[in-house]
Amino acid sequence: MVAIGESGHALVGQSLAGTFESMPLPVSQTMHAVWGRAPDDVYAVGDGATVLHFDGADWRIVQDGTMDVSLRSIHGGPGTQDTILTMGTHAIHLGPFVWIPDYQKPISFSPWKPMDIAYTLESGASPSLHAMRIYGATGTLSWSITAPGSPRAYTLPDFWAIEGLMVPLPGPKQMYSFLVDHPTFDINHFDVRAFRLRDWRGWAISTVGFDNP
Repeated sequence: MVAIGESGHALVGQSLAGTFESMPLPVSQTMHAVWGRAPDDVYAVGDGATVLHFDGADWRIVQDGTMDVSLRSIHGGPGTQDTILTMGTHAIHLGPFVWIPDYQKPISFSPWKPMDIAYTLESGASPSLHAMRIYGATGTLSWSITAPGSPRAYTLPDFWAIEGLMVPLPGPKQMYSFLVDHPTFDINHFDVRAFRLRDWRGWAISTVGFDNP
């Protein structure tokens, strides 16, 4: 039995009726959920998008807790190659674990010129594709971007300078980001079938809200 809780602590025991041993975790974040296939194959998730693995003796960090995301539940299939699903606030994260991007641009309440999108990505499974959707205040799709791998920076075309079109319009916006581990994805033969979930091995979905004048 494994129990996890606040400030990087866990309890490990043989059964509910037995004695539990306190075991420090390699992180200080509060953990919210634990799930395992076996006594030596246990995962725990928590604040900061922290993901830990227990091998029956020691805990190791699968994903460090540095994101503004709190993972609250985790579950998976019985096989060691099966997908593991963990969910929380503002994000859905599936294993093989694809790291959740940490966006530096755009910046809320700052001019969005040039229209740069930039993020950092720590270690984890290598994404095969990155898809982004940006919606305006009315829910209208302003931009749809799909790129191979995980380019860390984009500069969107300035349609105002090119055609006199203001795209997107000023005001609140919502950006949805999909980093996907898709073994057969090929940007040169890309079509909508790339977005069939049954072909995805793992993915990280996150949202970013910003309001540019």
